[in-house]
Amino acid sequence: MTWGQTEPNIVWKDEDLIEIAHDKNAFQSSISKWSLKDDAKRAIKSDLKVDDYAFHTGIENNPWWIVDLENAYDIEYIKIINRKNYQDRLKSIKVEFSIDKNLWFAIDGSLYDFRGGHDTIIIPLHSYIQARYIKISLESKNYLHFKKIEIFKRKYPALIVATRFDGSGGRLMAMLNAMYIAKKTGAKFGFIWDERELHDKNDVFVDNQDNIFDSKYLKEYSYTNSIKVDYCDNRINYIGDYSNFLKNSPWRFGWKIADNKWLNNLIFADFNLEDYRIECQKFWENIGWNADIKSIISQAIIKSEELGSYVALHLRNGDVVSHALKGVLFTEGVRNRLFPIEIAIGIVEKFLNNQQKVVLFSPDQSAKIVRDKFDSIKQKNIILAQDLMINPTYNQKLFFDLVLMAKSKEIISPSFSTYALCAGLIYGSKLSTIDETITRQEQLDLLNKYQNYYTTPELKSASYFYWYKLLERENNVDELIKICELGFIEDNNFVFMVRKFELLLNNQKFKECDEAIKKLSSKDKINVISGFFPKNIYNISYKTSIDIFITTASIKYPYISYIASK
Repeated sequence: MTWGQTEPNIVWKDEDLIEIAHDKNAFQSSISKWSLKDDAKRAIKSDLKVDDYAFHTGIENNPWWIVDLENAYDIEYIKIINRKNYQDRLKSIKVEFSIDKNLWFAIDGSLYDFRGGHDTIIIPLHSYIQARYIKISLESKNYLHFKKIEIFKRKYPALIVATRFDGSGGRLMAMLNAMYIAKKTGAKFGFIWDERELHDKNDVFVDNQDNIFDSKYLKEYSYTNSIKVDYCDNRINYIGDYSNFLKNSPWRFGWKIADNKWLNNLIFADFNLEDYRIECQKFWENIGWNADIKSIISQAIIKSEELGSYVALHLRNGDVVSHALKGVLFTEGVRNRLFPIEIAIGIVEKFLNNQQKVVLFSPDQSAKIVRDKFDSIKQKNIILAQDLMINPTYNQKLFFDLVLMAKSKEIISPSFSTYALCAGLIYGSKLSTIDETITRQEQLDLLNKYQNYYTTPELKSASYFYWYKLLERENNVDELIKICELGFIEDNNFVFMVRKFELLLNNQKFKECDEAIKKLSSKDKINVISGFFPKNIYNISYKTSIDIFITTASIKYPYISYIASK
């Protein structure tokens, strides 16, 4: 279910619940000429087929029917099936519960969900109440009768549901986390897998769940049609032990897990990384893939065995250098998604010099551009994952690459890649970031060394941004401005101009900034203004930069003031 849809009152599957009223003792306020033997019990007899009504009181003020569940239970919901005739007699229904049959508590009528007119009444209680006795009565003078009543409790204390709407890597990572938490807490694991359409070549596509998982797995674990997708917080809002986790459930059924990073002891005090990695490998093996995905996973495992020992580089650049994020390059977190071509070349060279085979993974041209930098002899030990399959479907490439990456000796990725994080969990591969593989100075040296190596305007612009972020802490304004100018030249991305002007203003270079804006054409001035409000999927704007322009605006600096006024 997507954000705009409404969740049903009951999200649990039938097989998640236990009916607890069947064949228990029941009582009623009176009998009538329409009553039969064991009249009150007939509404809860498991083997009795009833055509119209199960029991029938006499006409009286506030007639009632009571079931004794024999033990106190947390009640998930009550379902009352009305008789075929005289259905409107249940209009004045009142439902109460009790632990001891002496003190009764009413269930507010706003919770009664009448379906099909008065055919069925669902009363969702979400295990918020505990009761041994349930009483049905009428707040009027009439006969009381209905066909059947069922009362349900949960098989599990809660649901732990993986819920994300981004790419498959993030979803699979959240699924593994939800599985682990469910096992540790005794809850039931579930997941949501809404289809995500591909609006253009740079968007993230996620196929329908039926094209990924088998029907048995979906029947047991998918809550796609009953629980709304929700990012909640990308981090689990909890600190404590597993034993207390379910007591803090924010949702009526349990927890929605949107965490797409590895779990840690900052969330669970009794977290054990080794146990987590071992269990996640087991979870992966037990996911119910459909026949096509099973076949692809097997092919990837066979190919990994043919390749022998290899290191995987995940050149995760696609969405960062495309329109999806390029407008927000300078916002928090984007550097962590980039793997600059120049740095990838240096890391590949390092592994080749150590006689190590390298497999390159990328959603764009990055892998090929890196390999093309090496001579034909070295290229024999550089494999492009995209060359290992012939005309694969999106799903086939996704899972082939994921498993092939996971089977590597080591995965090198940007600081944040849910795809690499997932791959690092499912078969126990070593996971390393760029910063853990080479030093900051080595990165700067590589960016400088291969500065003139042709990639693409988008990739080169992204590399300049990465370079900027490495230099930022030194606060060499002239050097940073130079990087901004080079980044702008490469891809005509006006966020570099926004950052350049912000640097000038922050360093009191007001006149220089005003002169630089003056030199811009009218069209480019408009583009700079648009750069403050880039089109992006996260609705991010450069508020800090905007504030600086507004604060600096004055009659002394007409062009700064012009930008600020817009």
